[in-house]
Parts: sequence; structure tokens; C-alpha cells
Amino acid sequence: MNTEKMKLDELYPERDAASRRDLEVLANSISQFRAAVHHIASQGEPAQVAWQLEQARQRRRSVRRRLVLEWAMAAVTAIVLCAAAVVPTVNSHREHVAQLQAQRQAQILKQREADSALLDQVTSELSEAVPDSMQPLAEMGADHVSYQSTAGETEKNNGRN
Repeated sequence: MNTEKMKLDELYPERDAASRRDLEVLANSISQFRAAVHHIASQGEPAQVAWQLEQARQRRRSVRRRLVLEWAMAAVTAIVLCAAAVVPTVNSHREHVAQLQAQRQAQILKQREADSALLDQVTSELSEAVPDSMQPLAEMGADHVSYQSTAGETEKNNGRN
């Protein structure tokens, strides 16, 4: 340690005492690290080091697999949640369409009933008896119709003979 201190003094003679202490602490830490690395290197057998490296590789692979599996599960969960949100929407849309169709059928039925009621009213008004003042014209029209029908039958009979 004294020799190191002398080397530092020789390298940095103009530094103050605080800088020297900081440099001494740094030099001491580096020398301890170097000693620890040399100690581990001298104790470790190559087979044991290889085994430890293989264990580290397996842990790294398992972490990668787990990470991929976690992302896959997250994606599946997101898809399931989206599908669960869409299914009620589709069902409610179908119910809404069915309600609209039922309303449309009810409106068509009401319209048909109103149309048939109007048609019945028009028919009843047309089939009313002719007023007294118009009676001679009605008889004349009836005679004309009966004359045409008898004339048509006579022509048919003449055509057959």
C-alpha cells in the first residue's frame, strides 16, 4: 500500500489531500476487484464453470419462453374480451331489427284494415238506391243494359245457326 501511495504521489504531486484520498480509495477498490477475479479464476474448475454457464443459458431460455407465453396469453385475453363485448352488441342489434320488423308488420296490418274499411264505405255508398229525381234515368240505363245483353245473346244465337 505504501508503494502505491508513493506511486500516486509521484504521478500526481500537485493534487490536494482530498483528491489523493479519493484516488487511494479507487486504487484500493480496483486492486480488491482484481484479487477477487484472480481468486475465482484459480478456484473454478472448467467443468463447473461450463455447468454454471449452461444453467444460466437455460434460465435465460425459460425467461424468454415465459415472456412469449405471457404476451400470447395477453393477446388471447384481449381477443376474448373484445369478442365478449361484441356478442351482446350483435344480439341487441338482432333484437332491434326484430322489433322494427314487428312494428312494420303492425303498421301494414293497420293500413290494410283502414283500406278495407274505406273500400267498404265506398262500396256501400255506391250501392245506395238512386234518388227519386234520378229514377227515370236509372230505369233507362237498366233498360239499355238489358237490351244490350239480349241483343248480344241474339247475335250469338244467330252466329251459331
